[in-house]
Amino acid sequence: MKAVCRYGDVADRLPLGVPMNKGLTVSTGQTHVQHCLKPQLERIEHQDIDHSFVISHHLMLDDAPNAYRMFRDKTDHCTKVVIHPGMKAKA
Repeated sequence: MKAVCRYGDVADRLPLGVPMNKGLTVSTGQTHVQHCLKPQLERIEHQDIDHSFVISHHLMLDDAPNAYRMFRDKTDHCTKVVIHPGMKAKA
């Protein structure tokens, strides 16, 4: 991002003063997720794509707070958690 200006306050709720004063470069990008999402989900549903290597945990909705902590703290080799609202506890 390049901005040649006099910094006053907050531009569109984005505090530009800190990166400006530190001389930082800010870059952004965008992916075309909406364009690719439906075909990719269909391929996963038809099992044309194996997504199991990404998902490390399948948990019940009641376990969501612990799942968040596990993901945040990188414990139990957690890479991606899928929450199943209707999933029952294992007997």
